Amino acid sequence: MSLRCSVSDTGLTIHAKKPFTYFYGRPRWDCGLPMTLTYAFSFTNMIDYISLPKIKTVFKRSFSMWASIIPVNPMEIDDYPMANIRIEVFKVDHDNNQPFEGVLG
Repeated sequence: MSLRCSVSDTGLTIHAKKPFTYFYGRPRWDCGLPMTLTYAFSFTNMIDYISLPKIKTVFKRSFSMWASIIPVNPMEIDDYPMANIRIEVFKVDHDNNQPFEGVLG
């Protein structure tokens, strides 16, 4: 198996055990439908070469598509620590001067 980038997949195997298990009785969150899920963007962990308004537009459109399929009402809030979904966007150097998946994607 070859690496996708210069960051090693050490410790991952094809037969690795899943990091979670399903709960008995199929429990559900106790809330009304559609469920409101809040999301917020980090003020500190964001890239600067794509504007925050553009990033927010992409996420809003994605959450809207999600909401058209499942009973969820995504709502952006400013209180980052209290959000159900906390969004951060990072730029990481993989030491090969290529995008994450390499030259050919």
